[in-house]
Amino acid sequence: MKTRATQRLQRIQQIKNNMLGVTAIDGIAMVSSRDVADMFEKRHDNVLQSIANCGCSKEFNLLNFKETLYKDNQGRKQREVLMTKDRFAFIVMGFTGRKAAIW
Repeated sequence: MKTRATQRLQRIQQIKNNMLGVTAIDGIAMVSSRDVADMFEKRHDNVLQSIANCGCSKEFNLLNFKETLYKDNQGRKQREVLMTKDRFAFIVMGFTGRKAAIW
């Protein structure tokens, strides 16, 4: 039986996941770099730069992110990165600002 505190924590996590647009890909929860940029009020190109400069090992990167393309409003293909919770946490720890502070 779940305690009320456990239920509240799970609900908070569900809300955070919904806010970030968490998607399951091959059974793994992932979030888009575009959603991270929106959530933390960052430019998407700056989020991509943070990902590129994180200093993570090649093995960590292969396990925790997937590059993909999306179509922008003008129909052009643009790059985005889908990342796991571990990758997301690593990137967001480097952010500053009000939204990062409350996360």
